Amino acid sequence: MKYIILLFMLLSLLGCEEETEYVNPISKVQNIQVTRVNSTTSAIDWETHEDDEIDGYYIYRSSSYVGLYELRTTRTYEETLFVDNTAMYDIENGIWVYYKISAFKYEGEYTLEGQMSDIYFEEDMNPISKVQNIQVHRVNATTSAIDWDTHEDEEVDGYKIYRSFYYDGLCECRFSSAYPHTLFIDNTAFYDGEHGIWSYYKMSAFKYDGDFNIIEGQMSDIYYHGDDN
Repeated sequence: MKYIILLFMLLSLLGCEEETEYVNPISKVQNIQVTRVNSTTSAIDWETHEDDEIDGYYIYRSSSYVGLYELRTTRTYEETLFVDNTAMYDIENGIWVYYKISAFKYEGEYTLEGQMSDIYFEEDMNPISKVQNIQVHRVNATTSAIDWDTHEDEEVDGYKIYRSFYYDGLCECRFSSAYPHTLFIDNTAFYDGEHGIWSYYKMSAFKYDGDFNIIEGQMSDIYYHGDDN
């Protein structure tokens, strides 16, 4: 019995050890700029990474701000410019090109990819500006209340509210709200601070064109109820 008690105490002590969170040692690529050259070409440039042991960069591209980003090309450490001649811009139908970049280094037989950058694109192209003063309130463990300012453009037809359960996760469209409504109650939210699950939101305004196609505006930053995250 004495040995069983000692074993139980040892296991209890091991279980109390705090888990250390992994931090990617390769920092984000900085000062990324995207320039639209024409309707099929983008020029992307960035600052040389601060770590001179970096072997290169991955450039990812998507046709949607919250869509899937696919690897477009790689560049060596010394290169800080990529001209993408297969981009597709269609302002009339609200199609833009969005980019992310990460640095990487080789570790023996493996490749270690660094932290992913924020999303960059030619912002000046999109005539519908960002939704402003977004606030997220956690009502309870399964409900959020999101409110925002009425858009400055009175010709806006509505808003799209996107949600993810992780800050860097894929945001999916949760709801569309007609202009001039400025409140959405999300009763399928989820909050579990113990397991690192929270509800994160982005928004955009949109208009319908003459054929009732949606022209979506600039995507907002990420907002969430952060007081007790």
